[in-house]
Amino acid sequence: MNAAKFSNKMQKVLALSDAALWDEYVAAGYSRVVNTCLRATPQGHLEIIKLTPNDPTRLAFSVRRDQDAVNDIDVDAYGEEKQVRNFKAGRKGYSGHKVELEAVAPRVFHVSIDVPEGKVYEARFSCGTHWGVCVDATMGGSPETLESEPAKDPALESPARRE
Repeated sequence: MNAAKFSNKMQKVLALSDAALWDEYVAAGYSRVVNTCLRATPQGHLEIIKLTPNDPTRLAFSVRRDQDAVNDIDVDAYGEEKQVRNFKAGRKGYSGHKVELEAVAPRVFHVSIDVPEGKVYEARFSCGTHWGVCVDATMGGSPETLESEPAKDPALESPARRE
């Protein structure tokens, strides 16, 4: 998402807090980095976890907060285009693009990423969401109204001034 589109969204996720991971599994051959600054970039990207393969021919993964859905965490894949398409479509042994919401209060997500060779990553994740709301307000009036002295409310005047 570009910065202008993100800044004009009526409702957007600005940050996550109180993030917790448990029941975690990381496949051999992958390194996992958990983002400690869970704030959206100016483009709206909010990455939670990054999985990087030791072998550059394998897919890399980014677990992120989806700005276009109210209650959604997605996994994006990076690498060879055909593998990325199969991962996103959940076919030919690839799965995990959409993360399952297991519980609502507190919100618990189940992340499970699989490739044809086996499981890459699995964990449960919980966090709080900080929403931002875009408010567009317009004040109106004629030039004559804006230039004239404001109307006085007698109830707001001090007793000494009313006499």
